[in-house]
Order: sequence, then C-alpha cells, then structure tokens
Amino acid sequence: MTRARVHTRPILASLLALTLFGCGAPRENWAEGNCDDGLDNDLDGLLDCEEAECGFAEVCGGESSLDTGFSSATASGATTQWVLDGFTFNDGGTGKGFFVYDASMDQITTWSLCVTAGPQFPAMVYDSTTSHAAWNDYHDAYSFSGTAIVGPYSNSYRILRIRTSAVEPAAAQPDDSRLVSGVECVNCAPLRTITSGEMVAVSEGQLPSSCEDMP
Repeated sequence: MTRARVHTRPILASLLALTLFGCGAPRENWAEGNCDDGLDNDLDGLLDCEEAECGFAEVCGGESSLDTGFSSATASGATTQWVLDGFTFNDGGTGKGFFVYDASMDQITTWSLCVTAGPQFPAMVYDSTTSHAAWNDYHDAYSFSGTAIVGPYSNSYRILRIRTSAVEPAAAQPDDSRLVSGVECVNCAPLRTITSGEMVAVSEGQLPSSCEDMP
C-alpha cells in the first residue's frame, strides 16, 4: 500500500498564525495595544507608529482614551476656534469645516469636517459621532480618525491629518490664519494629500452647527 505524504509545514504555519492572530486578519492599531511591540502585526511593511491606525496611541504621541475630544471643560483664553473655509486634495476632492482646540487641556473639544468624494474616497463627515480627534505629536498634526462605513474600504480606519505652519498647537487670536497641508487615507493606502487651504481663528459664537451648514 502506498501511503500519502502529508506536508506538515503549511499546516504548522497556519496553526501558528491562528495562535498568534486568531481567526481574523491581524491588525495593528491603538485599540489592539500593539503599537510598540516592534512587529509588523498586519504584514503591510509598516511598524508601530508608522501605522496610521496607531496615530492615537500614547506611545505614538496621541491620546488613546475613548473619551478623547469629548470633554467640554475649557479655560479662559486657552480655546481657539479654527475654521477651514475650503481646502483641496490632489485628487480633486475638497474639504471644509471647523474644530475647537483647547490648549490648556491639549484637546480638540469640538469638530465637524466635511470632505467630498474622490476617485478612491467616498464623501465623509468627521465629527464626534463618527470619529476621534486629537493633536498628534508623532505626526505634528491635528488628527481625526474614524471608520469608513461605505465604499470599497468599509470598516477600515480612515484618517484625516491637518498640518499647519506651526509645529506645536497653541491658542491663537481671532483672525489669525495658517496655511494647511496634510493627508487623508484609509489604512493609510490609498492616500490623498491636501495641496492648498487655510484655517482662520474666529471669535466665539461664529461657528456654524455643522460643516454641512457652511457654504
């Protein structure tokens, strides 16, 4: 009788993968707590803080608390209301909106940012119901992170990072303005870059209720 030869290496490799990562695909993000283990957990060539999904991990300069950005406490003179009255992506998409940064707490307390669709990006509204927000020291950017809920990248991390000429966030006076740059990405590929735009500090009471109410 001829006995069938069993190749054990693929089986062992599969068992090892299941042991390490479970039945689903491996992930690398702040929620999984593996942003500082020195491993490429999701096998995409990026390690730890290089991952867009690790942008909110404390070890990467972010704030991983689920309460990030939801506090309403402010200190007099420390809060700046920023309005982005139109910015443009390299794929033809545009964005607009506002956010409130409290320098005394180093938190973004309110935000509403609308971005239009591009070839690989459905339109999206970043606000407190769809995303988290924080200043990210690792990327020197105001970061807004949510979950893509429609389109080919559904249930993937979608991140908008807005950088300005000021490396460190700080309180500003009304009418202060800063040119903006940055990126929006999903996991972070595909990616589109902000090619032009400006944000302006405004006085209290001048913010709309939502980016969708802006012209």
